Amino acid sequence: MSLLEDLWFDNLEVQDVEIKKGFEQEKVLAESVECEETLRETLNEKQKEQFALCGERRNELLMVFEKEAFIRGFKLGARMAVEVLSD
Repeated sequence: MSLLEDLWFDNLEVQDVEIKKGFEQEKVLAESVECEETLRETLNEKQKEQFALCGERRNELLMVFEKEAFIRGFKLGARMAVEVLSD
């Protein structure tokens, strides 16, 4: 199946993120989880709900940034392909 067919049939997994051991993402994720767990232990129930809501909104914002970065990258790749094919 071609790339365009995969795109048409929604067979592309462009959002999969693999965190590899020993890489910076693993360290930052571990520190973030530890920080959140430590903070959550000090919160009452209402504060925990608010904290969870803040996390949800942050995740939504990250998805918006990821989508915009994907679109910019796709457009750049398309422009590169046009330039290469037009020479």
